[in-house]
Amino acid sequence: DAADGYTIYFGKSSDKLYGNIMVYGKSDYFFTGMDREDTYYFQIEAFNSNGIGPRTEIKKTE
Repeated sequence: DAADGYTIYFGKSSDKLYGNIMVYGKSDYFFTGMDREDTYYFQIEAFNSNGIGPRTEIKKTE
């Protein structure tokens, strides 16, 4: 089944993804307020009426 939304986990360390954003009804999200000098890590999981899918591999930005 298709995703109804996504939870995006993020942080400045790959083992500390303490921030999260829930996105409903769309497949993109634009982050603001992040420092270009810092490295961030992201992981995403999809959800729908059947439950929550597995998280993606952690991705790093530089």
